[in-house]
Amino acid sequence: KSDRIVKWLKGLDLKSFDAAIVSMALLAYGGLVASREYQISEQTALKRLEVLRELKKKAPRMKIYAQSVIMRIAPTGGGKYESYRSQLAEWGVVSVGKDEASRTKTKRLEQEIPAGMLSDYMQARKRDLAVDLYAVNLTKAGVIDYLLVSQDDAHPQGVHVADREKIIAHVKETGTEGKIAVQPGADEVSMLLLARVLNDKYHYSPAVQVVYSSDKMSHEVMPFEDKPLSVTVADQIASTGARETDNGSKADIFFFV
Repeated sequence: KSDRIVKWLKGLDLKSFDAAIVSMALLAYGGLVASREYQISEQTALKRLEVLRELKKKAPRMKIYAQSVIMRIAPTGGGKYESYRSQLAEWGVVSVGKDEASRTKTKRLEQEIPAGMLSDYMQARKRDLAVDLYAVNLTKAGVIDYLLVSQDDAHPQGVHVADREKIIAHVKETGTEGKIAVQPGADEVSMLLLARVLNDKYHYSPAVQVVYSSDKMSHEVMPFEDKPLSVTVADQIASTGARETDNGSKADIFFFV
């Protein structure tokens, strides 16, 4: 699937395009679901991403907005992972714990989960992190104009946190902070990037006032998230190129949550 998409992209004349919105997961593995499984090697995944350099060379005025995803805690349901999906998700959370209870749970889970399956899970995480870091490098090289690295379904604690911190550190090392956002999300990110494309094209940065139905809930971490709701909302607004305001009289948009 990915190789056919790469071939199709190479055959397009993109010189008249203003922008392209790219899913790194689709290019590298065949999609978001495939990114949670270890069926594609790291070497193959990274090789497929080289098409972006070719596209930028052929259409230098076309801006590339890309999404790369930090693998979520649980693998996709169904297939070989189905019988051990909950155990893998629990392992992903407790295995980073330093207390005795976490170590005991981790040991029990590692006895329950087949070694090959746990190895596949960790290999998929390692490969996905390599793709995320390479996406940062492509941004540093000017191939990608704006990159959104999003955290798929997660938890405040877990193996994904170390992945995210490595990406944030690499962003700082490469000096690409202004061109890269690291935040929660997955399914909605392409639409956030589309909003950013339009805001960039028309040099528009709307002021958004957020109105929560519950101030208490705005400070809580929602299911499948790793940050408080208010932080997630603020991140999503910023990633579109919009800005938050507390002054209703200056707001272009009221966003009810």
